[in-house]
Amino acid sequence: MTIETKFNRNDLAWAILNNRPQQVKICNIDVHLGEAWKEPGIKYAVSYYDEYGKYHSQGVTDNDAISEKLLFPTKEELIKSL
Repeated sequence: MTIETKFNRNDLAWAILNNRPQQVKICNIDVHLGEAWKEPGIKYAVSYYDEYGKYHSQGVTDNDAISEKLLFPTKEELIKSL
């Protein structure tokens, strides 16, 4: 089985976090397959600095990991998706 992801570790991507477009760094990739998962698919753990320079990480637990469909390679593509 081959699983292709949209992003690799250490890639930069864009997501909506705290109601704002935010550039994030991909830290980890999790693949959730099968019926045991509430939401199967590819999810990412990310890190970023907010507008105040405070460091955040998200996706350390499965509950706050970001789904692949909510991440975009550019800010323009993120805005077009809204």
